[in-house]
Amino acid sequence: MSLPLRLVSCNLDTEHATLIWQRQQEFCNLAMISPQQSKGARAMLDMSRSDLASAAGIAERTLVDFERGARTPHANNLAAIQRALENAGVRFTDHGVELPPKVDPHVASAIDTISKAMDTD
Repeated sequence: MSLPLRLVSCNLDTEHATLIWQRQQEFCNLAMISPQQSKGARAMLDMSRSDLASAAGIAERTLVDFERGARTPHANNLAAIQRALENAGVRFTDHGVELPPKVDPHVASAIDTISKAMDTD
């Protein structure tokens, strides 16, 4: 049995409607991380639980319980953990967690200079 659909009007201005849509997209596009990925990413970054909790804007207890598998945080907190780790430089892939290699600023500058010189030829 199918239920009839009813359109409901709502008085959201464009800015609020756009913000709601963006947040929904963020949550839909996030592949939620596992406790092991969180611990591994923190280890790769040499980041403490306290620092990650602070960066994610969550209680440290939430992170501790998540990483030891005692409970799964609400989706918004899980997304905040993932975002904080990504902002610190970690990438989550289908195969786990990656930390892109750091490039020495002098090497990056030399590469940039060579690239510009090649473009002028």
